[in-house]
Amino acid sequence: MWGGGRLMHRIVIAVGILAVWLTGSASAWAQDCDPLKPSQAIDTEVRNITEANGNILLRSLGSGNIKNDYHSIEKRQQFSNPDNVNRWNSFIYMLCTLLKSSSLSDTDKLNNYFELLKLSQQSPPERDQPPPPNPQISEPTTSASIPTPTVLFWDDFETETGVKPEWVIKGNNFSVVNGQLHSLGLFTAYVGDTSWNNYAIEFDLVDLRYLSDLRILIRRKSDADYMGWHLYRHYGNACRSKWVIVRGGREQEVVNSDIDIYDSSVCAGHYRIEVFGNRYKISKNDNQKFVFINDVFSNGSVGLITTGNRTNFIIDNFKIVKTISR
Repeated sequence: MWGGGRLMHRIVIAVGILAVWLTGSASAWAQDCDPLKPSQAIDTEVRNITEANGNILLRSLGSGNIKNDYHSIEKRQQFSNPDNVNRWNSFIYMLCTLLKSSSLSDTDKLNNYFELLKLSQQSPPERDQPPPPNPQISEPTTSASIPTPTVLFWDDFETETGVKPEWVIKGNNFSVVNGQLHSLGLFTAYVGDTSWNNYAIEFDLVDLRYLSDLRILIRRKSDADYMGWHLYRHYGNACRSKWVIVRGGREQEVVNSDIDIYDSSVCAGHYRIEVFGNRYKISKNDNQKFVFINDVFSNGSVGLITTGNRTNFIIDNFKIVKTISR
């Protein structure tokens, strides 16, 4: 691959780039990722981990952080294939196949495709040394103009114990696998202080299987008193969510909050639930989905529960930060 084969590979890539420019169409490349296909068989382990985290990795590709994410995967996984070049090329090719089937615009697909072409001509990141951060060009700012949010809690599920000790967890069948929290069946967890008031919860939902109900508890006083964001998948690939107010164990649905949030990744994606004062917001992949006003709860901790014994979910990068403005 490196040497004569490497030169031939660059020629093939250059032809692919020229073809895209000549067509002038963002959809022209989408029919074929062959210019990025490894010369050897695609690494199965790399394929599986890339497909399992496809939505998250595509967001990282678009933001220019994909080499950092790949380095994290390399550190976390014990790949059996010693050929780091083949692993890297397999990763690039799998990203291309995921990009083809994504819901991104043609323009975004084209931009990301050119980024993959560029990455395919670079050496694989070393396992023991992270790549240098991408330079960001931005207007000068001061700490007074953009305050840094306070992190109240964060768990990437990479500790020796799997989950951080601040969690209080009870579940039928849960474990940390490959640095992600997996759960099957009934599950209850909470973290934080009941004095918490204004904060945002962010997490990556890697998967929510068919016939699953997952609920995030906001301003939780107890398992019977909280504001809840309920995500459920009951009908094939349909993915919906709603807000519920639970007081004394009695549940009331927030009017008109039951909405469809399906996209090409079904329920998987990066979520942000924000509360400030009496305003609640939910966003998926940086797209705001629902906002409402409610004065029932003013403070409380954070929790996760499942409301069905068939619920099967995978979560990663669970973070709570203090919100400082609307």
